[in-house]
Amino acid sequence: MSFLIIFLHVGNVFSFREINFIFVNGICRLGVPFFLIVSGYYFYNVSDYDKLKVWMFRLLKLYIFWTIIYIPFWFSGVNLSLIVNLFNGYYVLWYIVGLLFAGILLFLLRNKNDIFIFYLSITLFVIGYIFQLLGNLHIFSGFWGKLLNFLPLYRNFLFDCFPLLAIGMLINKYGFEKRKISINMVIISFIFVIIESAFNGFIGNRRLDLLVTSLFFVPIFFIFLFNLNSNSNSNVKKLSFFASGVYLSQILFLNSFEKIFPEKGWVMFVLVVICSSLFSLFLIKIRRWIPYII
Repeated sequence: MSFLIIFLHVGNVFSFREINFIFVNGICRLGVPFFLIVSGYYFYNVSDYDKLKVWMFRLLKLYIFWTIIYIPFWFSGVNLSLIVNLFNGYYVLWYIVGLLFAGILLFLLRNKNDIFIFYLSITLFVIGYIFQLLGNLHIFSGFWGKLLNFLPLYRNFLFDCFPLLAIGMLINKYGFEKRKISINMVIISFIFVIIESAFNGFIGNRRLDLLVTSLFFVPIFFIFLFNLNSNSNSNVKKLSFFASGVYLSQILFLNSFEKIFPEKGWVMFVLVVICSSLFSLFLIKIRRWIPYII
């Protein structure tokens, strides 16, 4: 999934515009929702304030470390951009901020009825999707047009992270991961992702951080993979560290290679994948001394 996100950030890889759009704004957009479902699944174990504090401080340390690492790329003086990057996160770091606040909100709602949490999640996601749609189609102009095209308006902890985190938590709470999911169900739900992506391209809905079909496909795919690997979980932790390392470090190499490959493409994608993978393995090695880097 981390490699899909690299593909998303590289962008122009396929020569056919339609195929490139569906892949970038469809398939590659499933990476972050998948991470959120997985995070929500394990967030179910955060059952008291002491565990919440440990979880929060780990994310804060992670965020501070990578924000410092990326300072050369985002700091340009004291301005609005500084505020946005500090509180919303530079580039991929928005995910850590979103996960942190979504987790706090979900913890505060932990004693609420689960049906309420589920419907609240769906409602918030749909609201965020509507904001995204209105912005992409440029229905409004002036102030409202600029506001609706302001990415953090809908790609944030409330409309993006919380819904999927909550669904992941509910999967664990009710043991849905133990249910068998057929490959046919995975394929059918994936086809709907392709259809939605193609339709969005047809109507000119260009920026697609939120996909309605991700609410169905990603939980189904997660449960399918969970059953597939239920008897081989010894390397799951290492794999999660590796994926985190690739996700968090990719922009270091993406920004560097952009100067060499301004038009991006396959060569740049492969180079970023190789470099971020090797760097992630290095981070895993030194994690024993600096535990908050991934």
